[in-house]
Amino acid sequence: MRGAKTARQHKPARPITLQRRFCSFSCVPGAQGQLLVGLVAAAVLAFCVLSPKRAEAQVAIDSTTSAQDQLTRANNTLTFAHTTTAAGTNVVLVVGVSMDVTARATTTVSGVTYNGTPLTRAGFQNDDTTANERTEIWYLMNPASGTHNIVVTEAITGGGTVIGTVGGAITFTGADPTDPIRTFASNASNGNASANAFVNVASGTNDYVLDVLAIPSSATAAVTSPAQTQRWALSTGGGTRDVYGFGSTRAGAPSVPMSENLSGNVDWSVSAVSVQPLQADLSVGVTGSSTLFPANVSYTTTVTNNGSSTATSVSLTNTLAPGLSLISAVPSGGGSCVGGNCTWASIASGASVTVAITATPSAPGGYPLSAAASATTPDFDSSNNAGTAVAYSEFNDCATSTITAGG
Repeated sequence: MRGAKTARQHKPARPITLQRRFCSFSCVPGAQGQLLVGLVAAAVLAFCVLSPKRAEAQVAIDSTTSAQDQLTRANNTLTFAHTTTAAGTNVVLVVGVSMDVTARATTTVSGVTYNGTPLTRAGFQNDDTTANERTEIWYLMNPASGTHNIVVTEAITGGGTVIGTVGGAITFTGADPTDPIRTFASNASNGNASANAFVNVASGTNDYVLDVLAIPSSATAAVTSPAQTQRWALSTGGGTRDVYGFGSTRAGAPSVPMSENLSGNVDWSVSAVSVQPLQADLSVGVTGSSTLFPANVSYTTTVTNNGSSTATSVSLTNTLAPGLSLISAVPSGGGSCVGGNCTWASIASGASVTVAITATPSAPGGYPLSAAASATTPDFDSSNNAGTAVAYSEFNDCATSTITAGG
């Protein structure tokens, strides 16, 4: 019946046996057995914490401007004002350039500056070997705040040649300060005129993707998905080498399709970048030993940074179970520990650090250790920031039974 719920059937719970090798609860006196049950319950509860929800995209748009002009060898710069309102070390300025270089295939952008500071080219794309349409993307970390000029300079071949040029600029906030561009991707019609331009961009959940399109000025473009937002659309006129330049953005995902419907079958070139955020992703793993009472038990806690950015001011809390006395906590990777709490100035992307913990048990049994890590760098997946493991202190007289003949 529609709307009816079916009760979920559960199998009877199996008894929890802490002894992994050969001792059982029957070897543990009553009071110690109660301690063991409590310790196991704590360990089970530690695994039942609900995973936090992943945060939304961290990279955001601060401002957008665009301009167009017909450039020549004598007048080979496109200059337009752009305002960056945000300030700080996590700001990146991205400039996209669309050009029509028909019969001038060697014409390129020789440089882009903002407030006199040069940008770095992320990549470029010609539409085919004849290079009718060309797109380029440039970027600058930590651009000056306020209103300043963007200057696009072209190396134009051929006297009197007019190169239609459209430039668009976006300032993004929340970007990784050392490696803001995760991916450059591009595509082109390759001599096969069509009414759809597209490129697939490898990205991330918290990224922002920008694509830049160049088509002849006889055509126009529009985004194909409501998830994609137009940022500029300009034409330089109707001449032989005039261009229609288009820019759009979309929130990041593992793979992002950027696509435009064109008003006719034309040659096209598209370039795109994925701007990645300042983002760590700490994960915690814990392992425990198995020893014979009254020997010490030991744990190894491992913290790994799976994120794209360095994790700074990393803290790790190791919580011992009741009945354990801490002997030592020894960190790797330049860390320091006070009791079971350890810190590191930073953990690089892809790197791991460990803490070797030794403790003395007060009685035989299973002893869980819970560990949790944090950092000042944003961590957008905190579901893997904690871990728990059990170390076992076993009886040494439960393994065998000795029978004396005639006894």
